[in-house]
Amino acid sequence: MEEKPSTARLALKWGGLVGLVEILVTTIRYALGYYSGMGGTLFGVLNGIIIVTGLVLALREFRSLNKGYMSVGEAVGLGSLMFTIMGLLDTTFAQFYQAFIDPNLIAKTLQQTRDFMEAQGVPDEALDKFDDQMGELEAQQRKKGASGGAFLLSILWWTFAGTIVTLIVSLFMRRRKDNPFD
Repeated sequence: MEEKPSTARLALKWGGLVGLVEILVTTIRYALGYYSGMGGTLFGVLNGIIIVTGLVLALREFRSLNKGYMSVGEAVGLGSLMFTIMGLLDTTFAQFYQAFIDPNLIAKTLQQTRDFMEAQGVPDEALDKFDDQMGELEAQQRKKGASGGAFLLSILWWTFAGTIVTLIVSLFMRRRKDNPFD
């Protein structure tokens, strides 16, 4: 009996690779000063393309190592683990960046968001309410700092979202065996 390809090995390989590319893109985004608004949105779309491309490449590699076959369950298992690894890398980098490289990241993001809202013609009352709510949120964030709960919640979110994305992609990429006893 032949061994099946290791989903853990492939998830580590592709999750690590895509996670590192994500970190690079995020670093470029912040270096260019795009925290929110249209620039942030464009980088978000780029990140989405990178993530889905990495997932497709990981699933294709698994399928080719598995004699051209892959079930939805195998794909979802691989994708969920891959997204967990990407989430671990991304969340660790985000908290490190915010704590040590740019502690004013939240303030910069809020200011860009406010500027964008103002440019869109949002009424002054709504902008004042935004300022009050975001000021409270920023103060709470500075007081609490990076918490373990937020770290875990972020990784869980990556895993959940990754499972959904993988489920959708795997429906197009699966290939069933004609003879289930092979």
